[in-house]
Amino acid sequence: GAMPALPVGVIGENEFFDVELTEDWSPEQLVASLNDTLHEGFTVHSAVRLKAGDLSIDASTARFDYTVTLDTKTLLAMTGSLDKLIADLEHRMSNGGWMIERVMKDRRKTVNAAEFLDNWQFVSDNGTTYWNLTIVSKAGRSVKPREMVESLFSGWPEGTTISRRRMG
Repeated sequence: GAMPALPVGVIGENEFFDVELTEDWSPEQLVASLNDTLHEGFTVHSAVRLKAGDLSIDASTARFDYTVTLDTKTLLAMTGSLDKLIADLEHRMSNGGWMIERVMKDRRKTVNAAEFLDNWQFVSDNGTTYWNLTIVSKAGRSVKPREMVESLFSGWPEGTTISRRRMG
């Protein structure tokens, strides 16, 4: 399984991921092979072999800080006002949870996003609105920021990007 993957529309630097191999590779062979096949601009710097029973990166990381960058005009067209958006988010957080439906292969699962959203704040500056949020992981479970954006806005607002600022 991979570390919380950053899908299209998301900027990531210094990313970590888990991979399970079907053949025996040394960390050096894996790094060389990946760097030979990755697109320009992507570089793998190192690989570490985990021992049986070691926690995956996803299961061992407790918190992720993100910034969602939104065009303020687009945001206002979708929500009416920043105050309405904040009220909607506060309502979702305090009213029994913020339920997001996940579709994975042939099954559906409902996740309470409020359980994983630790801290959030909206800041507007020169036509751009930034949604800074901290998502926590519990027992290796979490919610993806992309899922939260799509749920909050009933789709993906044009021009939106997500940057992971920190994990730990």
